[in-house]
Amino acid sequence: MENQFEKWVPVAKLKYYFAVDNAYVGRKLRLLFFPYMHKDWSLRYDQEHPVQPRYDVNAPDLYLPTMGYITYVIVAGLLLGMQKRFSPEQLGIQASSAMAYSIFELVIYSLALYVMNVKTSLKTLDLLAFTGYKYVNIVVCLMVSTLFFKSGYYIALAYTSFSFGFFMLRTLRTKLLQDNSPAAPSGAINYDPYGNPQQFDYSGGKKRKLYFLFMIVAGQALFAFLLSKHLYLPEAEVLTVPKTF
Repeated sequence: MENQFEKWVPVAKLKYYFAVDNAYVGRKLRLLFFPYMHKDWSLRYDQEHPVQPRYDVNAPDLYLPTMGYITYVIVAGLLLGMQKRFSPEQLGIQASSAMAYSIFELVIYSLALYVMNVKTSLKTLDLLAFTGYKYVNIVVCLMVSTLFFKSGYYIALAYTSFSFGFFMLRTLRTKLLQDNSPAAPSGAINYDPYGNPQQFDYSGGKKRKLYFLFMIVAGQALFAFLLSKHLYLPEAEVLTVPKTF
């Protein structure tokens, strides 16, 4: 049964993305919100293997995206309740909608890589991790709206979109435009962080890679807006329940 489970769920691969600790989470959050203060964007390697995220803040992880997604659903329920729009079914609706957006986004990017014939070490779980960080930004924007309402929401959305766009540009440039893996001897294969040997060709297609890079960056801002525009708190007077006479 265990072998059948691992056949459909890549447990060994997922362990790499959840190898985090509290110190890493703090550093990663600081990197997401203040990426322009970060200097070294290169990935670290232990010989020819990339180190686990807990040892390299530049490595992608799935812990923060998962916690961000769960927190997003909880905060959505909270804000809907503050606006007298909550019902138990809303939690399921918000969770399934966000999941559908994430799957749709992942399919679009995967198809774009295939259609544009972009050769890269970027894998599906990498894309899932990088695009999942936007849930952290969405939660911050929604929480800001509880204090500063509509104006605070849009200011927070503008700032997080800019900072996250900067983060994605610098991080994915390492994956798309540069091959930072240790030099392998002739005829050898490059290492895949999931444990699968792959042969990559990183030469050429720089313009296509740039197009793909900017498509991802623009997509994060768009999807962050679509997932939060119906949830933020309006102005205070809009929340006031009118008195009945």
